[in-house]
Amino acid sequence: MATEEHDGPWNRFLRSPFLPATVIVLIATAAAGLFAGSYTYAMANPTPHRIPTAISGVPTSEVKRVAFVQGMERALDTSLALRHYDSYAAAREAVEQQEVYAILHPGRNGAALDISGASGATVAQLLAETAPKVGARIGVPVTVTDINPLQRGDPRGLALFYITLAAVIVGFVGATQLGVNARALNPAERIAFTSCTPSSAASPSAPSSTGAWAPCACPSPSPG
Repeated sequence: MATEEHDGPWNRFLRSPFLPATVIVLIATAAAGLFAGSYTYAMANPTPHRIPTAISGVPTSEVKRVAFVQGMERALDTSLALRHYDSYAAAREAVEQQEVYAILHPGRNGAALDISGASGATVAQLLAETAPKVGARIGVPVTVTDINPLQRGDPRGLALFYITLAAVIVGFVGATQLGVNARALNPAERIAFTSCTPSSAASPSAPSSTGAWAPCACPSPSPG
């Protein structure tokens, strides 16, 4: 009788399956909040640092080139890691090897900046928007060309991110449901069914419009 009298709602809750379920919900909620908050804080306004940029020839005079580079660095609030190449072909090869993000070289009526959107859409957009403004400020026309654009259907290069995210979520949910609703499966059968989920068929790469580029393989400038 004494045990039943002291067996109140709280004690019954502690012994019920609602306790672990509540703990799981709280942990999942906290983890989701921390993930979303940290990602939003870090990526809300990313600023690249030390952007690898190839220099081929001299766009105009040495003074104008220095003024242009300094103007770009001030406008971007970052620095350009300049790498000099003897020819445009060598600089283009560096882009193809994903060693640099852009090429600064002489243009027909001033300077030309060739960017590589497939190497990083955010960096390419920053360079494309800033270069003409800086050129106009110092009196040097700048022509911007994207020599490795992303697919038209994925101009931001986010397809690979969403494919990976979907694969992780679907794989996790599928494995959990197999464990709960198909406990009789042996390990080999469980692996076989797991391999049939959409997550296992997700493509590991997302080529650009040229079909040969995997985005963001350049030495990534760290966001600040």
